[in-house]
Amino acid sequence: MASLSTNALLQKAPALFARLRTLWSLVTIRRRARSLRIAETVSLGDKRFVAVLEFERQRFLIGVTSQSVSLLQGLGAPQLPATLNSSGAGPDARREESGEPS
Repeated sequence: MASLSTNALLQKAPALFARLRTLWSLVTIRRRARSLRIAETVSLGDKRFVAVLEFERQRFLIGVTSQSVSLLQGLGAPQLPATLNSSGAGPDARREESGEPS
């Protein structure tokens, strides 16, 4: 096996680093989509709160203290507001389009 001198290694290092940089740019790191999230919380004081927890298109109302977590009620799937028009704007935008006063 032929040994390389220090000068030969130093001469080849930039090409090696460029090759490694090219290979590294092809690597992608994918994060898994989170299926659990806290949508909203309300503090009740003294280390207590209630929260709306969303998990896989379902919502749950939970109560949390320093000692426990309790399911208060299942809320079902989150609902979109019924007042949205096809453009995704709310009822005020519809009034403005038609010229109606607010």
